[in-house]
Amino acid sequence: MPSRIFNPLCLNKHDGITPEGYAHTAEGFIVPCCHVDCVGNKDEPLLQALLKEKLKVSNNESISDILASEEWREFGEAVVKGYEEDIEFAPPCCLTQCAIGGRQFREVS
Repeated sequence: MPSRIFNPLCLNKHDGITPEGYAHTAEGFIVPCCHVDCVGNKDEPLLQALLKEKLKVSNNESISDILASEEWREFGEAVVKGYEEDIEFAPPCCLTQCAIGGRQFREVS
């Protein structure tokens, strides 16, 4: 059952209006969305995995190669598990933007 307190923007169906999608950082990386490329989020272990030198755009033949990496699969699996099972499984770097109430998330009645 989907979490009612964690609604990841990256899992929303693109409707042509919502501007969510991959973001490109100033350092040359692709990240799941612009919200995770914040100074405060760079200490999160899963996000750090996405910022490895081997995943820089300039070090890959295509964006598809980056998205197919083990690091990206693990990140995506954590987002889905946080949404489908429990917010405790969600990547902490996603909670600020995508959890109701941010880091101070609460149950919704």
